[in-house]
Amino acid sequence: MTDEFNIGLTDAEWRKVGAYANSLIQNDMTAGKFQNGKSNLQYINQQYKKYKAAGFKHLKYKQSIANPETGGLIKSKKVAGKRKQKLFGMHGKAIESTNTAFVDMTLTGKLKKSLEIIRNIPNGIECGFTRENAVKIIQGNNRYSRQVVGLSEENVEKVKVFIDNLVFEKLNIHREINIEVKF
Repeated sequence: MTDEFNIGLTDAEWRKVGAYANSLIQNDMTAGKFQNGKSNLQYINQQYKKYKAAGFKHLKYKQSIANPETGGLIKSKKVAGKRKQKLFGMHGKAIESTNTAFVDMTLTGKLKKSLEIIRNIPNGIECGFTRENAVKIIQGNNRYSRQVVGLSEENVEKVKVFIDNLVFEKLNIHREINIEVKF
């Protein structure tokens, strides 16, 4: 986030701004809100939805209707198994959210937690995702309009108010604030 002129904030104050902006994005992730203004998106892959609801534990087939002639099943569906073993690739990974009512981008919470302040820049702060495969996850979700990079218009306004309050506390003046978001 930068401004066209120096508004008088120190590096430490810009870090507060970055931490605040990051918290807005992280809270939005949990609430199923995305930085392109979309919210309450639904999962497309129903199998993924079942596994997420089960905490990525193995699913088992549950008998629902037996065929009286053959004794076999007419219908069955996969439900969460009683086994506590997670699927391959999910062993040792904590599951933060099993919510499937809407897409919340917080399965393990690693993407959310990897949003950090990268560095101070002249008259601003640079934030970004530090997780190794965050780019792959972000690009994959962008295809489904699940944008977590940048700030929504609502969050830009909140950050402007936050900066204005910092400047007012320091200088006792209000300034027009222009924010440029770079991730």
